[in-house]
Amino acid sequence: MDRHLLDVARRLFVTQGYEATTIDAVVLAAHTSKRTLYNRYANKEALFIGVVIDHVTHSFAPVETTLASHDFEHAPDLRTRLVTIARVYVEQASSPESQALDRIVTAERNRFPDLFERLHSEGYLRATNVVRKLFVEAGAREAAVAAQAFYSLLVLAPMRENWGLAYACAPDLQRVVDFVIAGAQLPTG
Repeated sequence: MDRHLLDVARRLFVTQGYEATTIDAVVLAAHTSKRTLYNRYANKEALFIGVVIDHVTHSFAPVETTLASHDFEHAPDLRTRLVTIARVYVEQASSPESQALDRIVTAERNRFPDLFERLHSEGYLRATNVVRKLFVEAGAREAAVAAQAFYSLLVLAPMRENWGLAYACAPDLQRVVDFVIAGAQLPTG
């Protein structure tokens, strides 16, 4: 039931926004009772936090699958691995749900200051740590900075530029990867 409740609530938050989504609407759409909802979530704020954290967690699953794949583990070089990860990150970040939840979380930042911290640790830091490890393995001196630049150029900047428009002009993954590798003072070839 929790999975279904989160899915229904996410769809409503995404389509109607935070303010317009009511507990009554969630209960009605989920075909459940307020009692069931309140047994899991104390209020609408807790439900929204649950929805966002669940979305971030599930959005990271394709990254883990990619990292564990035979093709990724045996990729010939750093560039190939980074382009592969870049595709997964961009795909996840450009989904309509990710775009909508990002807009809502940003708009409601003052209401949910702790959520911003959790998103930083469970989303941003987790994503950049994957890339940082790849740069460390390749011998980059500024692996953390390279990872932050990678994520910022491929995910954060385009997401902010295209709020509501998805990726009207997706970043050129290979050019961004080459740029970040060069900035990390590693050969691109």
